[in-house]
Amino acid sequence: MHIRRRLDDGESPAPLTTAVSEPLPAEPTGPVVSPSMLGRTFAALALPRFRNLWLGMLFSMGAMQMEIVARSWLAYKLSGSAFTLGLVALARSMPQIILSPLAGVAADRFDRKKLLIASQLVMLVLSFATAILVQLGVIQVWHLFALGLAQGLAFPFTMPTRTAFMSDLVERKNMANALALDSTGRNLNLIVAPSIAGILLAFSPMLAFYVSAILYGFAVLTLFRLPSGSRGGAGQ
Repeated sequence: MHIRRRLDDGESPAPLTTAVSEPLPAEPTGPVVSPSMLGRTFAALALPRFRNLWLGMLFSMGAMQMEIVARSWLAYKLSGSAFTLGLVALARSMPQIILSPLAGVAADRFDRKKLLIASQLVMLVLSFATAILVQLGVIQVWHLFALGLAQGLAFPFTMPTRTAFMSDLVERKNMANALALDSTGRNLNLIVAPSIAGILLAFSPMLAFYVSAILYGFAVLTLFRLPSGSRGGAGQ
């Protein structure tokens, strides 16, 4: 063998080398959120037109949720009757069941921007009127019933029109993301807005209705920044 021959000749053997492997990188201990993932999560909000529509939804839904809590609280406070509270809530909800199909037809036939602005302006005026009645100390249960009924006639044109408007403002590849963000905003309002309403009611019910009116005003301002003329068949 070569090693024995080299030893017999008086030569020292070449040192044996051992290959040292590099240590493996540590595995991540939790989920990794990449910047690209965050970008995809909020992709639709990068579109200015959808962002305005989404902000308008946040203001509008927040105002509505606050108003529902404030009206229900005030109805019970004035009457002391759970049955009366239910009637006031029914007056607000029943028109939505009846008018929602018609509102969908209107969203396909008429300018969606104008429909949204008109419905939000009506909601603003009714909220402001309720706040004035509370501030003057003349609010009665029948006022809550009538104002709730009027709001129930106006609000059904908001939801289907806004959903249809998304198809005009968002490309198909971003539509699923836009719908997810819309749902997230509405669910967020279900938690935050009633909580704020409760805090305001602890000071004065008037404040809850004034803040609702202000939020409807913000919704109108954001909607004015949307393009006009969008209706069925005009989507991208």
